[in-house]
Amino acid sequence: MTQIMKTIIFNFCLIVVSISFGQTEDFGRWKFGTSTSFNKNYYGDFGANEVGSTSPCSPDWGLNRIDLTTGIIGQYALTRKLEIGMGISYSRKSHMYDYYEIHGNNIFCSSLFYYPPIKFSYLEIPVFARYNFLKTKLNFHVELGVITEFLLEETYYYNSKFSLSGQAGLGISYTIFDALNISATAYFKRKLANFDKLRDVFNPNTVSVELRVAYILKSN
Repeated sequence: MTQIMKTIIFNFCLIVVSISFGQTEDFGRWKFGTSTSFNKNYYGDFGANEVGSTSPCSPDWGLNRIDLTTGIIGQYALTRKLEIGMGISYSRKSHMYDYYEIHGNNIFCSSLFYYPPIKFSYLEIPVFARYNFLKTKLNFHVELGVITEFLLEETYYYNSKFSLSGQAGLGISYTIFDALNISATAYFKRKLANFDKLRDVFNPNTVSVELRVAYILKSN
């Protein structure tokens, strides 16, 4: 069993075991916890075909690659419904493409432009605001934030060493015994700026699902 499947099963079991409705009894302003995101990147045109297309040249083309982001998160409740937060995480991104031309009914594949998967790893610092619609244990929320990204490693010289992305999300959360908060959030993420002008860079749009488990520090 892969590490991704183990993480999904672990978080799913925590949610299933804890589901019940109720009013929150205490107001903990601080939350600290861990987050795990499963990401699918959609790249724009890079002189070739992007992941998810169908290629007659590459047997590996169209593989639905899922990348993983893991980190720690801190949140502070300004009110019972509005929270702000910040974190630090490690993220991996991948991209696969090849190159071919179609002339009439003939397809010409170019081995010169077929590459193995290109992989990047980042240190990311997200800063966000979350609005909770309810004051109950089972809650729904929207989230907006920006992510500062620092490139740590790459297998090909095609990405910015320092960039900024924005993300918006919609999710659900549940509080257990007024001490543990579990949330699942679906995000759309888009690159806002690249600060390395000397490089020709990838600018993916990312769809992701984040699972977050946070411990609530109760107020005195």
